[in-house]
Amino acid sequence: MPASNGFKRSYPPRGFAARTSTPPIEPPKAREPVKIKGDPNAWVTIQYVEDPESGWTKTTRAMRAAGGLVINTCSRKKGMAVCTEALVFVPSADLVTIGNVTSVK
Repeated sequence: MPASNGFKRSYPPRGFAARTSTPPIEPPKAREPVKIKGDPNAWVTIQYVEDPESGWTKTTRAMRAAGGLVINTCSRKKGMAVCTEALVFVPSADLVTIGNVTSVK
């Protein structure tokens, strides 16, 4: 039966199936490897605390500098792009390692 606007309806030819799936997604392109300059072990982790129930982590790290230590603390919540950081220079301080424990002297 013709459509009300006077045109014939066109149907797909026999054996033609309408596309029901989305086209395949191309995999991401390979990224260049991360380039590291300087000493990758300059920062020493003093404390790492993780609460799996709430998803909070806190890290305290130290790095030797001329005349003392630079100490960094970072608190972050898993799944959020929020990071609270503090950075402080402590004059005349040094790192002490006893066994596998590192602390500030």
